[in-house]
Amino acid sequence: MDARQPLLGTCTLVALASMPLILKLVDINGVYGFRTAVTVSDQKAWYKVNAFVGAVFLAAAAVSAALIYLVPSASRMVWSVIFFVVPMAIALAASFAYAGRLA
Repeated sequence: MDARQPLLGTCTLVALASMPLILKLVDINGVYGFRTAVTVSDQKAWYKVNAFVGAVFLAAAAVSAALIYLVPSASRMVWSVIFFVVPMAIALAASFAYAGRLA
């Protein structure tokens, strides 16, 4: 088994989890979605922020998967992890910045 497969699988899961957020199908709840003081107290903000979060995480998952896939399997696993973590961290930072603008 290729050591990159778990990371590619995680990218797929992130992409799938992003879709209901983008489509605004997730109501305010205690488990699923981007929960901040603003989003849990305002339904309009909840849907707006979570649609953004879904979109940036979908993009991060696609970028991560492409970069991980392009890394030769003989390369060190550390590059695959970096190619996963960096886009996800950027998406998370963008999500907090976007939510913070609504506060």
